[in-house]
Amino acid sequence: MGVLWVAPAFVEGGGEGEAISTDASNLRVANSYWRSRDARVVIVGSSLAHRLSEEFFETPGIKNLSFEGGSSLTGLEIIASMPKRPRVVLVEANVLSRPADLALVRDVVERRPAPLRIVRWILRPGDQKKKLNVEQILAAGPSTRHEIAPIYLKPASYTAESVKPNINNLKRLILDLRRSGSKVLLFDLPFAPELQHSTHRLSTNLAHAQFTDLADWLPLAEDQSQLRWSDGVHLDARSSIVIAREMDRALSKMP
Repeated sequence: MGVLWVAPAFVEGGGEGEAISTDASNLRVANSYWRSRDARVVIVGSSLAHRLSEEFFETPGIKNLSFEGGSSLTGLEIIASMPKRPRVVLVEANVLSRPADLALVRDVVERRPAPLRIVRWILRPGDQKKKLNVEQILAAGPSTRHEIAPIYLKPASYTAESVKPNINNLKRLILDLRRSGSKVLLFDLPFAPELQHSTHRLSTNLAHAQFTDLADWLPLAEDQSQLRWSDGVHLDARSSIVIAREMDRALSKMP
């Protein structure tokens, strides 16, 4: 896998994060899930859902298997490769323009030792970070900052035709998980109002066109006035908590 270096991340109410490679971060996420034994609800997605930190939720047994620069298909492939499936799988439908990262899936399933040692060494300092005070962040109210990254003001670089194979794989993976007894629900994360009707919503629109039954979707009724984005598509920390709590509410109403 190639290495993409990311800048240190900043979170309201927290300190500066450690700069690590995207590949190392994704491998850490995947291996954390692989080693877990208590995952009852698993979120799969791209960097958008990756912002929904597990500590933001009140629902017990939640694991987030979402990847920077990836899509829900990678997480679904990892789950499908395991003998024990979670009770509930929540599938982010915002980014389906990318296929599954099968190299990452192989790294996790085959449990290659060398990358694991490297990841542990790179991330050891980051493991010491202080736990976020979630309630304090919520109480602070929405940020006054509002920016749209220039890249999202341009048309999306993919087309409905290029996304079609990924939609077909999504349907296959969801059917497989449902046959094995998992409840699989899709969800889409809101974009900034300026982008709600942009071409960057194409993946979401195609997913809705394929999964037309409301029972296929996790019902979210978030208050848009409480949401802010770091670039128009990625929720900031407080907004991620707001969405996580709304997902808690929806999950609590499931039979």
